[in-house]
Amino acid sequence: MRLDAAAYAAMFDLPCPLFWFPCWHTTEQRQSGPDGSFYWLPHREALAGLSAGLANYFAYLFDKSANPKWLRAMTTMPPEPLWQTILSGKRGMWSTASQFAAAALVVTKDGEIAPARDADDAAVFRRVPVQVSCADDGRTTWTRSEQETGRWMLSITDAARYPAAMTRAVSELFHALR
Repeated sequence: MRLDAAAYAAMFDLPCPLFWFPCWHTTEQRQSGPDGSFYWLPHREALAGLSAGLANYFAYLFDKSANPKWLRAMTTMPPEPLWQTILSGKRGMWSTASQFAAAALVVTKDGEIAPARDADDAAVFRRVPVQVSCADDGRTTWTRSEQETGRWMLSITDAARYPAAMTRAVSELFHALR
């Protein structure tokens, strides 16, 4: 998937509030940083111990199975060799924080999911007001703002703890599904 630069630039000109969760701290570098939503999600940490149905859902998805009987497969654990291969992998994750923020939630530095209004300095990410513009080629220029601007950007409060905190929170969500 590639960026549609014109559509991306037009988004910054809309007259409505904009909550921006950039993918990258540094463009195209798959590393966590203070101004990007990217992190690596180790499958074993997020998926081990899932219910049989959910484990098989992920196995079906990651294995790109062509088996048309996908629903029947959800009643048992996936084949052990396949499941171990999946658990040994990792996924690049972007914008997970935006899903929590849309639900008025944050993730704490310890990986707990909490109401945004109660988290304060414990949150591993927040949204900060910014002045931002985007050129037609999709390149953004931004600065933090002390005043409300109608534009908010993701800000990672602890880049070193962000990947583990987000992984723990995602794992908690997956394990809540039955």
